[in-house]
Amino acid sequence: MIPSSSQIYVRFVDGTDVMIPVNGRPVSENVYELMPHDEFDYHDEVILFQYGAGDIVEVVTIQFEGGHQGLLADRLVGCGNARNTYKRILYCILHDNPELNELVSTFDKKEVLRICEAASESHVVYPAIQDWLNTHRQALKEMRQQNGAT
Repeated sequence: MIPSSSQIYVRFVDGTDVMIPVNGRPVSENVYELMPHDEFDYHDEVILFQYGAGDIVEVVTIQFEGGHQGLLADRLVGCGNARNTYKRILYCILHDNPELNELVSTFDKKEVLRICEAASESHVVYPAIQDWLNTHRQALKEMRQQNGAT
């Protein structure tokens, strides 16, 4: 019998890099829909996550210190909402420090441009994200011009 929910760990940043447990509803083998976690304000600008409530993710089994195992959200199968995409792109910039071309090969180019513009105007941005935006400012500007955006 498949359980009605399982504990899924999600990579999360609220000043430090952590993994938090959230409930996941099974969709198919090793695929879960992440459920909201009441302890976190998903709209808080400081909180970034790799995957958020409503996202459908593939999980892998990981081993924690002390020997216990858990399920880790590892790959996006379906996006829950635009807010999750915003958080996921900023999480990726913060965590992976990708080249711009890498970022647009992973995410929709228009979304990357929109989110980078919003983040550059935000008062709450992690210094590493601000550094990334500054480093890629010219390339972002050129990409906006190529896409007909101002």
